[in-house]
Amino acid sequence: MEYKDLYKLEEDLHTEFKLARTKVPLDFYETYSAFANTDGGDIYLGVEEENEKVKNLPGVANWPIYQKAILDTIASKDKCSKSVLDDSSFEAIPLPNGRFVLRIHVNELPRNDKPLYLNGDFTKAYIRRESGDYPASKSKLISFLNDVRQGSYDFSVNSFGLGIESVEKESLRSFRKLLQERNPFEIDASLDDEGFLLGAKMLRESEGKRLLTNGAILMLGNSDAISTVYPTFFLDYQENPREGSRYDYRLCSIDSLTHCNVFDFFQTVRNRARTMLPAPYEIENGQEVSGDRIFEAFTEALVNGLCNADYLSGASLLLVATPREMLFRNSGKPYISVDDMIAGGTSEPRNTEIMRFFRLLRFSQRTGYGVSNIYSAMREYGYPTPSLSIHSSPDYTELRLFLFGLGVQIGSTKLSVQEVLSVIASSDGIGQRELTERFGVTRKTMMGMLNALLASGQIRTNGSKTKGRLYYIQGTNPYGK
Repeated sequence: MEYKDLYKLEEDLHTEFKLARTKVPLDFYETYSAFANTDGGDIYLGVEEENEKVKNLPGVANWPIYQKAILDTIASKDKCSKSVLDDSSFEAIPLPNGRFVLRIHVNELPRNDKPLYLNGDFTKAYIRRESGDYPASKSKLISFLNDVRQGSYDFSVNSFGLGIESVEKESLRSFRKLLQERNPFEIDASLDDEGFLLGAKMLRESEGKRLLTNGAILMLGNSDAISTVYPTFFLDYQENPREGSRYDYRLCSIDSLTHCNVFDFFQTVRNRARTMLPAPYEIENGQEVSGDRIFEAFTEALVNGLCNADYLSGASLLLVATPREMLFRNSGKPYISVDDMIAGGTSEPRNTEIMRFFRLLRFSQRTGYGVSNIYSAMREYGYPTPSLSIHSSPDYTELRLFLFGLGVQIGSTKLSVQEVLSVIASSDGIGQRELTERFGVTRKTMMGMLNALLASGQIRTNGSKTKGRLYYIQGTNPYGK
């Protein structure tokens, strides 16, 4: 790097300036800890900043002394719990005044090695937020430990003495009913509630008491129990189908009118999605029968978010539904890379018990193909490729499903949106079968086009879900009145 390039930099999530006129400043190690515990970054010694921008470059006189001091200090367990630096981490950038700016690159620690803390005190761990270093909160420290143990926290029995009285009775009744519909031979339906919870391993013997696991409290617990074990627990679903509107419907876990545990949230959101998504998926005797993979993709995405949310740190899950897209944002970074999630075949959920409960209900197989199936379904119906991204400060994972498209590829040709709209406009209501035959394509291809046009608001239906369903141009009267 040339010294002139330094003037282009600003302090941010990955960049920190420190003056360091005569020695390594003490707050260097706070930034070192924060970068290692967050997303990595570069520390520049010998830079004077103002309003987070480079003001002057006084530099340091003898940079090897600074390098040695830093390496000697972080090698001491009394000062730093771990070392992530070596000689290759340092770069001396020469200045016109004969001095140097010393750049130190700090890599993010693997999740199994976090946190990096100072002075032999586990609570002296720092995290990076925007351009600042902040002590990790108690919940964040617990989250670090949970990541090291790969999701054992929700498997563990709660440490607050909470038993069956902390279960939301209506949630348990609905859970048992749904399990009987979808997986009737898993647990004896004749058991009383306590017997059922024991059979499902949600309730366990511990020191002479029968206590709920942390995961069971997340899944079926009442609001008091959840807030006791997971103080930052927050689920938020918003429907905002019209631009300029904040939302038309909202369900959030802190609403005093609801008891919104993970299961209640899943059930409510999944049921409402039938009215938001094109060609809603139908359930018959607990089985999926319509074959609409768009709703399957939505369910996969919802389960994925709930199973991987970091309930110990920050807002747990935000889901925003609009006619053009579904946004899923869950707290925490995933345990595997974006590429591995899209490729499929690797399963490492943060909340192993939540995943197990969804497996009981047959909404998850834990084969590691959840995200891969989502991508496949959206591609099958001609929708744009979903967007999956990982963010830091705060840590969260975001998945966007786009419910619009300009056309559906068929071999070397593309089914024209305008041609399909023209045929629909010239008819007094037309069905999927007639359109499929008219254009000589498969039912799957035509449904992909129709779903895209429904999602974009260009067409509407007569309200029928399956048999007798007709399509009309938006703005025309589909009932002939």
